[in-house]
Amino acid sequence: MIRVTVVGCGNMGGAFVHGLAQHDEYDVTAIDPDETARESVAASASQTTDDPAAADGSIVVLAVKPDLVEPVLAELDLDSDQTLVTLAAGVSRSFVAARTDASVVRVMPNVAAEFGTMAAAATHEGLTDPVRDLLEAVGTFVEVDESLMD
Repeated sequence: MIRVTVVGCGNMGGAFVHGLAQHDEYDVTAIDPDETARESVAASASQTTDDPAAADGSIVVLAVKPDLVEPVLAELDLDSDQTLVTLAAGVSRSFVAARTDASVVRVMPNVAAEFGTMAAAATHEGLTDPVRDLLEAVGTFVEVDESLMD
């Protein structure tokens, strides 16, 4: 069982939670300060919470709006054994990597992840087999140089 934490349960984070729920190998914890957002994914997540300390998955998906990336990262205590998959548009991998001990992968997905039909681009840097498997569980992706993402 692979533990995945999704931080941010809006449209994109919710799509990842629902998409991963279709696969038995993922145990998903969903974190969001908004109770309505947590309720929207409760049936698909093994647990929901507003506590950033619950971000203990081996893969942490950061699905917050770009202006919230820095303050949310300040609340997360991730270590070098974890991989952070950031979905925030326009926020560079280096910006995120400078604010966490986790390895970082930047992904540009779409909400079709909810149905397992996502098409995404992912950076080469930090992309591991478990992250590849996670992305393939919710759709397809191509590895690209980050300069092609902005």
